[in-house]
Amino acid sequence: MTTQAQEDGERLIMPSIKNGVTAQPQGLSPALRAQEVEALAKFARSIIADYCWGYSTEPDGGDVQELAERLGLIEPHIATAEDAEGQADFGPGDTIYKFSGWLQPEPLTPTSKEGE
Repeated sequence: MTTQAQEDGERLIMPSIKNGVTAQPQGLSPALRAQEVEALAKFARSIIADYCWGYSTEPDGGDVQELAERLGLIEPHIATAEDAEGQADFGPGDTIYKFSGWLQPEPLTPTSKEGE
C-alpha cells in the first residue's frame, strides 16, 4: 500500500498513465523538480535512518512534522472554518500544517494515448 505522499513523489519523476493516457506533472521546472526530489529523498533517508536503523522504534510525530517543515514538504496554515469542520483537534484560527503546493495533487495533462 502506498501513501498519497509516495504517489505524489513518484509523479514528480515519472509520467503517470491513467485510462491509457500518459501524463506529465504541470508547472515544475527541471531545476525545481530536482530540488523537490532531493527534499523527498532527505526526508526518506532521515525517517529510515532514525526509525528503522536508529535507536528509536517509533516515529515521533513532532519530530517528523519538524523535519517535513524544514525540508519544505509542509507549510503552516491558519485553519479556516472549512478546514476545521468535523475536526476535534483544532478549530478556526489555529495553526495547522498542509502539504506544500508542489505536493498538492495536480491535474494531469494528457500527452499521448497508449498504443499510439
